[in-house]
Amino acid sequence: MIAAPAVPPCDTCGGWCTNQAECSINQITRTPHDWRAAPLAGTVYHGIPNTSGTGACTVLVERDGVVTGTVAHIVKHSPTGMAWGYAGSGAADCAQSVLAAALGPLAACPECDGTQLTVFDPEIPRPDGMGDFRAYQPGTDPPADVLDPELTGKCWCEGGFRKLPYQRFKFAFIAGFPADGEWTMRREDIVRWFLDQPDTEEN
Repeated sequence: MIAAPAVPPCDTCGGWCTNQAECSINQITRTPHDWRAAPLAGTVYHGIPNTSGTGACTVLVERDGVVTGTVAHIVKHSPTGMAWGYAGSGAADCAQSVLAAALGPLAACPECDGTQLTVFDPEIPRPDGMGDFRAYQPGTDPPADVLDPELTGKCWCEGGFRKLPYQRFKFAFIAGFPADGEWTMRREDIVRWFLDQPDTEEN
């Protein structure tokens, strides 16, 4: 069972953001929703079905009743968009997208911290004294396009995310929503569900 980060909540967003100076709640009108610093309390995900017969369904992000953005579609199974009310590809993408949006920093790949890039750091102690690779840090390291390609590597994760149990989340919630109806889920309930899982990676 994964534990929540041992850091105090951000004073700005109320979530697990550790960089308060750049907390995305200060840019709350950003769309799509910044999954790395979503506020915990008061955030609701609101599914809006496509009733026109064209386009994909939308999941709004609402903060205290005000729409602040939309959940970005993480494309893996359904290039045509997200859906719900069944156990297919659109529902799988919806589950992964909502789960990643709700988890914020917990959804980031532990190897690259969501950057999809690792860099060699000679200062990391190892028994052989050779250093090791760590996550690329955009605010500290040089721009990615000028890094030595022999000292950098593309992470093997999927889009900067850890292996989330989104199929389990799909069957637990997304597949059961009415296909042509609206639904809402509180972020705090999604995070609690995730933390309660005995295995937080997809089987």
